[in-house]
Amino acid sequence: KGLEHFSDFWHAPLPDYSFKGWGKAPFLHSAFAYIVSAAVGVAIVVALAYLLGKLLAKKEKDNGVLN
Repeated sequence: KGLEHFSDFWHAPLPDYSFKGWGKAPFLHSAFAYIVSAAVGVAIVVALAYLLGKLLAKKEKDNGVLN
């Protein structure tokens, strides 16, 4: 069974890169949903990288390492 018992632990916000109820939607709707899911994913990664950079820069500044 492997990881099958973890399948109910996490549900993707946009499963199959589509919106709820758009399973049989035309191609353009599916393409739009795919682009939106990609944009959301990129925005999350950029936001996390920005916050991590701010956090690390603050720690360096507090330690007097920042030039």
